[in-house]
Amino acid sequence: MTKPRLQGKVYIAGPVHGMEDNQRYRQKLKQILASKGFSAIDPLERQKLNSSNSTGISLSPKEIINGDLNCLGECDFLVAFLPQVSAGTCMELFYAKTMNKKTIVISSMDALSPWIIGHADHIFKTAEDFENWLSSMGN
Repeated sequence: MTKPRLQGKVYIAGPVHGMEDNQRYRQKLKQILASKGFSAIDPLERQKLNSSNSTGISLSPKEIINGDLNCLGECDFLVAFLPQVSAGTCMELFYAKTMNKKTIVISSMDALSPWIIGHADHIFKTAEDFENWLSSMGN
């Protein structure tokens, strides 16, 4: 019996506030996903493209949230990178689950909240563990 393959668009969720200068994880996840045939949607890119200045994001909180949720609605599953607790990422995880999306969390934190565990279909310690799992799924 063959394992079900994941496919389609993937929403990349992860902390921005407090990690503004440390967003390398987004590129790493995009590379992993692209190598496995997925189309990655990075909401931070959309926010920057819709910014009225070149130095940062000037959208209102409501515009950011609505845009993120619309993008998430167009995706097949969510990958949430959580090196630290992030309110926005946890909200995206919860929202994805309410939409019956497949949810994946990558976190090296030792004590994840029951809210994170309860809304994650799969939890991995590292991006490499996630990549190996995708490979094992036939992706």
